[in-house]
Amino acid sequence: MKGRNKTRKGVITGVKLRGAEKMARIPLKIIPTVDPLRKP
Repeated sequence: MKGRNKTRKGVITGVKLRGAEKMARIPLKIIPTVDPLRKP
């Protein structure tokens, strides 16, 4: 595919992904919050 990110490694069974690697596999756009929400 043309628009594919070539730096991403393939899925390896038994290896846990963390942080950005884990979020990159989820097909939703996650926008980090700039200001944390205030507790009620």
